Amino acid sequence: RQLPHRLLRAHVIMGAIQITVGCLVLYSNIYSLLAGDFTASSWRTFSGFWTFPVFIAAGATGLAGGRGRSNTRCCLIGCLVLSSLAAIVSAGAIAVNIFMCFHQFGFASYADILWLLAYLLETVVAIVQVVFASRTVCCRFPPADSSDGRRGPLAVQLGDSGDGAAYATKTGNSYM
Repeated sequence: RQLPHRLLRAHVIMGAIQITVGCLVLYSNIYSLLAGDFTASSWRTFSGFWTFPVFIAAGATGLAGGRGRSNTRCCLIGCLVLSSLAAIVSAGAIAVNIFMCFHQFGFASYADILWLLAYLLETVVAIVQVVFASRTVCCRFPPADSSDGRRGPLAVQLGDSGDGAAYATKTGNSYM
């Protein structure tokens, strides 16, 4: 079964963004730790260390699935699951960091705003990746060599058997 090229390209783009955000939060957390920047609430929660594996794994499966080679469906199912988990983890990191900023300290530093934007970007990208992955995995697409002008994966033909009883046949990938 051929998948539309635009969906595969979307998986590659979204996977690359997820890997980039995962590396950004990891490197930012390492920098905050080494530089002694204790103003960022994300440093105190170590959110970069517990979120980056999920972000990078979701992005890697999206990249692998978007290549369109063998095991594409398995990679896209993994991308669907891991991107769902990445959206949940990212939303949790946003909630924890906002709680730490305003409840415990009463202010947000510039580093906190950077973390918030990175996690917000990851949440949006993960949700979009889930939508694309579910469409790719769960929907049927017409064959790539469909030259008969049909739209959609199946065409239903209605007919009359001559005795007044109607019948329907599906032409497409099954039933004839």
